[in-house]
Amino acid sequence: MKNELAAAPADLQRRLGALHDAIKADRDGGDLRRLDNYFADCEARARQMRLRASEYDDKAFADLLADACGASRRVLQQAWQLAHA
Repeated sequence: MKNELAAAPADLQRRLGALHDAIKADRDGGDLRRLDNYFADCEARARQMRLRASEYDDKAFADLLADACGASRRVLQQAWQLAHA
């Protein structure tokens, strides 16, 4: 199965490396929205991969990948809310 997920932009990759500091510094939520959009896009692409997959293992992998992206979105949103509540 071909991996069709896009790599995160370099500036977002740097922010992921220092996520705690990034969340605390992101008072207006702009970085959170960009990360949320990235993970939403990855989740949608994984769901599309699942629809095109013909092998069970490929379908299962795409499901796990989509679930992981959705979970990442929820964790980031919760962490930002806790930091800025």
